[in-house]
Amino acid sequence: MLDHGERSLHDVLDTCRHDAAAEVLVVPVQVPRDRYLETWIDKAIAHWREKAEGSASNVPEVRIGVGASETGEMVQALRAAVNGPSRTVTASPESFRSPSWSTIGGHRHHVLVCRGPRCSSHGSPSVAAALGERLQDGPVGYDDVLVTNTGCLVPCNLGPIVVVQPDDVWYTAVDADAIGRIVDEHLAGGRVVDELCTPRSTTQEEA
Repeated sequence: MLDHGERSLHDVLDTCRHDAAAEVLVVPVQVPRDRYLETWIDKAIAHWREKAEGSASNVPEVRIGVGASETGEMVQALRAAVNGPSRTVTASPESFRSPSWSTIGGHRHHVLVCRGPRCSSHGSPSVAAALGERLQDGPVGYDDVLVTNTGCLVPCNLGPIVVVQPDDVWYTAVDADAIGRIVDEHLAGGRVVDELCTPRSTTQEEA
């Protein structure tokens, strides 16, 4: 996955390097083809390669193959699925529109975890996992904290980014250790971890 999911492209490339692969072929599988996403794949691989070359010598060559949606085999697979067996929908819609989904929770904080392409390359998947584990075992839980994984929050070079609302606190370069402090000190204790956050930049117009 490039963003919003596991395993991330960077994690898989790290595994390939660890396994001493000489060459890695990345095949885009999105349907329909998304040229914007393919551009991001190029950038993400270039970023990974630069970081890898700075820390290791056995960096594989990474190539990008033809997207799966561009192949005749994909068309044949879709045709086979259309002509294959199917089933009648028998599920009840009641749980989909249950009254419980109309209740706004009593959480005190809304935590946004950026899962955009750049933050994912900086390690946001592990940050999101660490936050989930800490909220299960820590001094506060999901009754107090609503967590939302988001798309790009814009200041990508500062990632991974975690934003705590309504306090408008932007934690940057977050890792698992930082998550522990954010949960214990900020979400539970009410004290902003100043050394982990970056103030919002402001501009003032001349009168």
